[in-house]
Amino acid sequence: MKTSIPQSSLNYWMHQIMTMLRERLEPLMTEAIRQSKTTYNDETRILVRSRIDKNAPFKYNVEYIHAALSLEKKLVSMVYDEGTRSHEVQEKAFFSDSKIKLFMADRAPIYSTIVKDLEEYEIERAACWVHSRRLFINAFLSDERVRPFLKMINAIFWIDKESKRLGHSFEQRQRYRQRHSKKLVDCIFELAKEYRQAGDEYGELVHKALDYILNDEEAFRRFLDHGELEASNNGIENLFRHIAMGRRNWLHTGSHYAAQNIAFMYSLYESCKLNNINFGNYIEDILTRFMYGEEADASFLPNQWVACTPDAGTQTA
Repeated sequence: MKTSIPQSSLNYWMHQIMTMLRERLEPLMTEAIRQSKTTYNDETRILVRSRIDKNAPFKYNVEYIHAALSLEKKLVSMVYDEGTRSHEVQEKAFFSDSKIKLFMADRAPIYSTIVKDLEEYEIERAACWVHSRRLFINAFLSDERVRPFLKMINAIFWIDKESKRLGHSFEQRQRYRQRHSKKLVDCIFELAKEYRQAGDEYGELVHKALDYILNDEEAFRRFLDHGELEASNNGIENLFRHIAMGRRNWLHTGSHYAAQNIAFMYSLYESCKLNNINFGNYIEDILTRFMYGEEADASFLPNQWVACTPDAGTQTA
């Protein structure tokens, strides 16, 4: 069109659009996730440029984006609140007065604090078996005597894979785990206690892996009693992949405001992927509907959005 538009103007327009979408859709997405029974929670780092006031020099700080994934609703919500890693971010956004009764997360202190702070809601945390396997893999590089742990943890995931192949319901998967996985879990903890009692016979990396599971045994066993719960937190960690790539490519985010918009837009994008929706077609449709004055409701969310044409919503490569 032979038109030259300054980059700053384009950035400003894009942020206006993202802000409009965030203000209208983020409360709906978050509330839908709050209606779930089970979520997968995590946080990831993002480098943000910020300053106290306009006269102060810019500083580059490692900040945090929090997220909750609901496989039940096929939605993920990523929240940035001035970059803090405080437990209060997820308590306020996802857990307080919600229907969530079970969530999976790593052993970061914020999650034990959430369970303690919201004790009246009887929320339980489950531990991720992939996290424990990573530690045993690290230990295996220096001491192959931890091989039995790796074999048994791998067998736990194979049992779940077989359950999925058989088309089990959540109730059937729970019974299948009780029949097969529980024996493995019992054996893992019995063997871990033997290794720990051996003391200095094993090195620091081995004891680090042992302590990780033994100090959180109840949470690691929790998946056995809940067929709707996966054995790992890989689902939500994979949704952070583009942000992790961004840490190497675009290096930093220009402000807290930009980080807030980026977190929400990745929520929208990853939720579209969960629902096999073409992100471009989805954005074009909802922006057009907003332009013609429609009010945001649940039909605007990726898990309930219906394409105008039969092929419009299909995810493309």
